[in-house]
Amino acid sequence: MDPVALLAGAWCVLAQTAPPPATELSFKEGLGPIVAPQGVEGPLASTSIRVPGARWLRLQFGATSLPGDPAGRGAVIRLTSAADGAVQELTSESLAWWNSTSAYFNGDTITVELLSRGEPGVVALEVTGAWAGGPASTYDSRSLCGVDNRSPSAQPFAARYMPTGCTTWLFEDANHTFLTAGHCFVGSTGVAQFHVPLSQPDGTIVHPLPRDQYPVEPGSVQNRYLGIGEDWSYFGCYPSTQTGLTAYQTQLAALPLSAAAPTPGRTASISGYGIVAAPVSPTWNSVLKTDTGPFVASSASTIAYAVDTTSGNSGSAVVRADTGAAVAIHTNAGCTDSSGGNLGTPIACPSLQAALANPRGICRSGVAPRSGTIFVIGDANNNFGTIDEATGTFGQFSQIAASMQGLAHDPVEDRLYAVSFDRDLYQVYPATGGARLLGRIMGNPAPITGLGFDPASRTLFGISQADGQLWRINTASLWATRIGEPLGGNIGALDFDPDSQSLFGIDDTPSGSVLTRLNPGTGSRSSVGPLGTGITDCNGLAAGADGFLYTINAGSELLLRINPATGAATPVGPTGGLFGSGFGMAAARPRSFCQRLDYNLDGSRDQDDILALLQAIASGDWTDDPDFNADGNADVDDITWLVQAIASGDC
Repeated sequence: MDPVALLAGAWCVLAQTAPPPATELSFKEGLGPIVAPQGVEGPLASTSIRVPGARWLRLQFGATSLPGDPAGRGAVIRLTSAADGAVQELTSESLAWWNSTSAYFNGDTITVELLSRGEPGVVALEVTGAWAGGPASTYDSRSLCGVDNRSPSAQPFAARYMPTGCTTWLFEDANHTFLTAGHCFVGSTGVAQFHVPLSQPDGTIVHPLPRDQYPVEPGSVQNRYLGIGEDWSYFGCYPSTQTGLTAYQTQLAALPLSAAAPTPGRTASISGYGIVAAPVSPTWNSVLKTDTGPFVASSASTIAYAVDTTSGNSGSAVVRADTGAAVAIHTNAGCTDSSGGNLGTPIACPSLQAALANPRGICRSGVAPRSGTIFVIGDANNNFGTIDEATGTFGQFSQIAASMQGLAHDPVEDRLYAVSFDRDLYQVYPATGGARLLGRIMGNPAPITGLGFDPASRTLFGISQADGQLWRINTASLWATRIGEPLGGNIGALDFDPDSQSLFGIDDTPSGSVLTRLNPGTGSRSSVGPLGTGITDCNGLAAGADGFLYTINAGSELLLRINPATGAATPVGPTGGLFGSGFGMAAARPRSFCQRLDYNLDGSRDQDDILALLQAIASGDWTDDPDFNADGNADVDDITWLVQAIASGDC
C-alpha cells in the first residue's frame, strides 16, 4: 500500500490555517463632499476611526470620490496609525487594488485624511466598517514531530497570508509570484505580509508597515482544494502602495521549483508562520520560524516529512535542503510526538502544473515571447519589454524601477528615456533591458506622464497629465522648461513621429480618447480625431516605423493601431498584460549607417570614434553596442570594420 496513504490514514490529519481572532464591524463615517480647487494641494478633511480595545484594525470603504488621474495629481486617502505612525496612501487606482479596504494597522485608532494634489473636483469618502483584531486565541491543532524545534528565521521569500493566517511564498515563475495551500482560500481581500514583527507578549499578532503588505490581484487566482495531495493556490499581488515595488523587487528572493520526488531520509526545510504554545515564547506566535527534518515518504500524489509545523504553516514551501528547491506545498498535520509525518501537495501535482503553464492576470503579464519593435514599460509587475505590432502580445525583458509613466526612443544613441511618477529620468538600453538613473527632473513640473523624442533637434519632450503642460527636458542638466501654457485636458500619452515631424498625444476625455497633435514650439494643440467607441484610457503612445501610431487601451488591454491622419484606431490583439493608469510606450528605430559611425556622438566620424570604441571594448562596456560587425563579439574585428567604414567616405 502507498506509504503516504498509510500516514494519512493513521493520524488525525488537519489542515493548518490559523486565522487571527477578529470581529467585523459595520458603521458609517463620512468625509466630504468637498470641492477641491485647481492647483491647491494639502489636507481637505480628516477624522479618527477608533475601536476601543482593538489590537489592530483594517478599514472598509464605501462610496468614494477621488478626482483626477492617479498617474497625475489625483486626490488621495491618507491613513495613519496612532499606535506606531504607520502610513498608507491610496489613490483611486490603488483603492481598487485593495478592494476598497485598507492595509492592516496596529492599535485601535486610525486617522483618515482626504488630500488634494492639485486637480479640481469633488472629493468624498465613506468609511463603512472595519475588521478589529483581538487577543490571541487558545493554541490548538499543533502537529509537532516531538518537541518544538523551530527557531525564528528571516527567509525573504516567505510571507504571512491574511486573513486566514497561512504562509505563502515567492517562487521563480516569470513574474516571481506566489504559491500557498488551496484551503487558505486566497481571494480579493487577501494580503501577503513580509517583515512581520514579533507578536505581543500575550501572542497577539503585530502587523508590518503598509509598505510591506501586498494585496491579491483577484484575476490571477487559480486554486484547487480536493483534499490531501491536491491542495494548492497560485496567485499574484499588486505592488506596494507606498513604494510602488513588487514583492520580489523588495525581497529579491524566490524559490525554484522541482517536480522530482525527494528520497526518504534526505533533509527537508520548512519556513512558516505557525502558532506556538508553552514553553515557547508567545512573541514567536504567527511569526516566521524554520525547522528541518527528514522526508518520510513520497508518492505521485503526496509527500510526507518529519518537520515541525503548527496551525499557520499551511501553504509553506517544503524545500529540499540540499538543492534549495521547493518540492511541495505544506498542507496538513500528520506528525505525532513519536512518529508519522506532516503532509504536502507535490509540485508535480498535474493540476498545479497545468495552472503554472497557464498563468492568469498579473501572473501572466509579459510572459509572451519578446518580439516586435515597440517597447513598453510599467505594467503591474514593473516590467520592461516589447509589444508585437502584428499580434499585440507583450513579452517582458526585465523588471525596472517603480511607477514608470513615459518612454521615448533616441534612435541616434539607440537608447530609451523613461520617467517615473517621482519625475526620475532613466536611460534604458534596448539591447540588455538594463536601466541607469540620470536623476530627478527639475524645474518644478507636475508628474510627467508621457515622453517623446525628436531625433533631428535632439529634444526630449514631456507632458504633465495633471494640468496639460508641455515641457522641454534637457537630458544633461535635467531641467524642464515650459512650452506655452498649461492647457488642461487629460493627456498622459505622448510621442514624436520623425516621419511627419509631429508631436502626438492622446487626450482621454470622458466621452472617449482623442488623438491630438501638439505644436512642439508653442504647446498649442489641434484635435485629429477620436480613437473609437469604448476607448477611454490610453496612457502610452508609440510612433511606429510603419507609419502608424500604437497605444494600449488599459480598460481592455488591447493593442490598438492608430491612423495618424484620422485618429481612428483598429484593434491588433490582446497584450496579455496588465496595464494601469501609468505606463510608457515607444517604437525603436534602428540607427542609420552614418549615425552608427559617430560612435562617441560628437557630430563627427573620425579617429576619436575609433578610440572610443577601443576603450569600450577594453572595458567590457556593451552599453553602446560595440559589436559593429554583428558577429556576437566585441573585438579587434569591430575596430577594423569601423576604420574601413569611416575611411570609405560614404558618409
